[in-house]
Amino acid sequence: DRVRKYVRHLERLWGRGRICCGYTKSLGLHEDGRVFTWGRDGADATAPRDAGHVAIACGGTHGVAVRNDGRVVTFGDNIAGQRRDSPRDAGFVSVACGVWHSVGLHRDGRVVTWGSRDGAPE
Repeated sequence: DRVRKYVRHLERLWGRGRICCGYTKSLGLHEDGRVFTWGRDGADATAPRDAGHVAIACGGTHGVAVRNDGRVVTFGDNIAGQRRDSPRDAGFVSVACGVWHSVGLHRDGRVVTWGSRDGAPE
């Protein structure tokens, strides 16, 4: 009963938004494109604060968002290159994350990966 009440609250709050969970944080994508973070360390100060995002994904301790122009925004920890190695070009339509890496699907069909390539921090 308590869980259903919480889910109904989230539905009213987020409308057609999205929510994802990582190891230490969760992300919410509001229907207007704003990204919200919460978790063990509170809100993530490195997360984007503006509207205009169309997709989100959670890694272990990092997050990824896709802007409406297809540019990838990364935030959170960078212990395995999750932020440093992210793509700089536009045109991404979807993202997904593992614990130490991220994957982006480009509109031209390319699949791009960044972060740790061996499954552990560098």
